[in-house]
Amino acid sequence: MPETPASSPKPLSLSDTPNMGTPDDSRPREDPSLPSDASNGRTPDDSRAREAILQRLFNLTEPERSPDSERSPHPEPLSGAETAPAFPRSMSEVRSVSEASAVVPSKAQSNMDRIRRSASNYQALIIPAILLAAIVGLLAAVLSSTNRSNWFKFGQTPADPAAAQRFNNDGLRKAQAGYNKEAIEDYNQAIEKNSNDATAYLNRGVARHKLGDAGAAIRDYEQALKLDPNSAVLYSNLSYAYYDRQNYDKALEAGNQAVALDGNFAQAHINLANARAKKGDNDAALQDYAQAIALRPQALILAGAYNNRGNVQFALNRTREAIGDYNQAIRLNSNYADAYYNLGLAQQALNDRRAAIRSLQTAASLYQQENKESLQRAATDRANALQRDNS
Repeated sequence: MPETPASSPKPLSLSDTPNMGTPDDSRPREDPSLPSDASNGRTPDDSRAREAILQRLFNLTEPERSPDSERSPHPEPLSGAETAPAFPRSMSEVRSVSEASAVVPSKAQSNMDRIRRSASNYQALIIPAILLAAIVGLLAAVLSSTNRSNWFKFGQTPADPAAAQRFNNDGLRKAQAGYNKEAIEDYNQAIEKNSNDATAYLNRGVARHKLGDAGAAIRDYEQALKLDPNSAVLYSNLSYAYYDRQNYDKALEAGNQAVALDGNFAQAHINLANARAKKGDNDAALQDYAQAIALRPQALILAGAYNNRGNVQFALNRTREAIGDYNQAIRLNSNYADAYYNLGLAQQALNDRRAAIRSLQTAASLYQQENKESLQRAATDRANALQRDNS
């Protein structure tokens, strides 16, 4: 049965990704080595030297300084000192020369300095850890959003729904003129411009089905259903494609889904009835054809319903009822080759050979116009056989 395109879905928007910052590359510089305590070249005074010795013995809190040490003091290195941490220290740890002490620290002072440095190092580590946790939380929230698939499409061309619609319309015009191969190229372009356009997949499936590739049509319909899962049109077309592949169980399943979604869709009832008839449920098939006819769809669709109902009537040996349905189909569509061929078979069953020959010859002529050589040959051979028997 003819297939109908669906409306285009709304495009998805793309999101921007945040930029990462640059770490600080500053490092504390090492202080120059401590100058040695040298004399100034004069002969030392013994009395002053003795006085200095006594001062060292009784006053341990006052360090001995050289004249140069006042200008560039420097702490002596501690034995077993820790290596510099990987992260830059805070500015309070990068001491200036004027803050340094030239005295060798006591053991208690050494422990206190270590504690201060350790606390400062932990502080420097805690802040980046908090920032990292915040970034991870933000990324988790982004990835759980509905548009998460668009966040990492770096280098891809953004969707262009307007351009996709133009290609889709061009394809429809070509398909309606009978140029299905050219139409498929336009539908390909539409999908390239907007891969979320269910309409383009639907119409490409119709074109592929008309070219005889029901398998490719099924793939397109199923892809479109991922984008538009509540489309009765898509399920109806899928039922028709499965019917052509003689997968009647799948055809029945898709047909039921189409009718459930839209009980007023005549084509869905027709495709469901077709599947039911193949499964041997003729009574249910006749009911679905009757529902489709009662909905009064456009003439070509209605003609198909009458023709298919005539086939079920003929299978049930209700030949006269079948002839009535075939004639009704022909009145709605005078170029309906299948209806003429079926009418010829029913007339032959009633032994009305002359009427059967006329119907079969008309069918052969219409098949020729449609470039359906095998069907033309079948109709012609049957008509010729009846003429021979009638002579």
